Amino acid sequence: MTREETALIIKTLRLSYPGFYSKYKPGDFTDLVALWSTMFADEDAVIVTEAVKNLIKTHTGFPPEIADVNEKIAELTRAATGEPTDEEYWIILRRALANGTWGAQREFDALPEPLKRYCGSPSWLRDHAVMDTEVVDSVVHGQFLKQFPAVKRAQEYRESMSPALREAIMRLYKPLDGGEYRPLNEADFNSARNNVLAALEA
Repeated sequence: MTREETALIIKTLRLSYPGFYSKYKPGDFTDLVALWSTMFADEDAVIVTEAVKNLIKTHTGFPPEIADVNEKIAELTRAATGEPTDEEYWIILRRALANGTWGAQREFDALPEPLKRYCGSPSWLRDHAVMDTEVVDSVVHGQFLKQFPAVKRAQEYRESMSPALREAIMRLYKPLDGGEYRPLNEADFNSARNNVLAALEA
């Protein structure tokens, strides 16, 4: 989104919330346009505008913040692309568990990428496939609905990072034992993440 396109969005917000912006000085609006144009530099102006218009319909007294707009953009994107809801993802995972005892690898390979990240490896399917059905449909289901949104957010954040930024972070990282840095493979990364999530839920 260009600076000019951002200025039009800020103008829409000013017209929608005149009381909120009444004490702003011209320089404040210049700074506001600069901030928003930076934060939404990689977004299409049409999508940002639609997100802002949607939020204006429900926000009273104060304008939506950048975080609100980002969340609305993600919501609109999911609706447009037909991405499954968390409950629909659970249904997919539940079906995979039904064949997870002997077909764990095949079922794991067929899972959507977010579910692969959640499970970590075929062994997760195998281990949970032998659990009592009532436990799966209550405890495991509940854990999934609490933990899965964080998994999706982490994946979206990783994907939004530029390769250069990821590489810079990797170079800065030093293990506590002073040894050489070794990136975790996919299974180890997912397993470590799930352990942290489980600890947070405990």
